[in-house]
Amino acid sequence: MVELNGQPLVTLNPDEYTRLELRPGTYKLAIPEKFLGSKSVPVEMTVESGMRYFVLAVDREENVRPTLTFVGTLPVFMPRGTLHSTFSIYPVDSSNAAPSVFERMFFGPPVNRALPGP
Repeated sequence: MVELNGQPLVTLNPDEYTRLELRPGTYKLAIPEKFLGSKSVPVEMTVESGMRYFVLAVDREENVRPTLTFVGTLPVFMPRGTLHSTFSIYPVDSSNAAPSVFERMFFGPPVNRALPGP
C-alpha cells in the first residue's frame, strides 16, 4: 500500500509499478506502518512541469551497530540496525527513458481516479 498526502493510493506487489499524473506541487509519499515489519519514513516529493519521476520503495538500515550472536557455542559479531521503509526518487526529463531498475519490473494496477492535489 502506498499513500499520497495521507490518502490510500495503490497496492503494489513486489516488482510492480504504476503510473500517476500529478500536477506540479509538493506531495508526501508514505507506506503505512501496518503494512510493514519496519518503520515507515515518508518522503516529500516536489513535482515540476515537464519532468517525470520514478519512485521506488526501498528498505534502508540506519544506526548499524555490532551485535553478538551465538551459532552453537561460537560467538559471531554481526552488524544490526534499525530497518525502515522509504522511497528513492529518480527525476528525469520527459525525453529520457526510465532508470534501468524499472526495466525488470511489471506494470501493476493503474490508478484511474482523481488524485489529491498538493
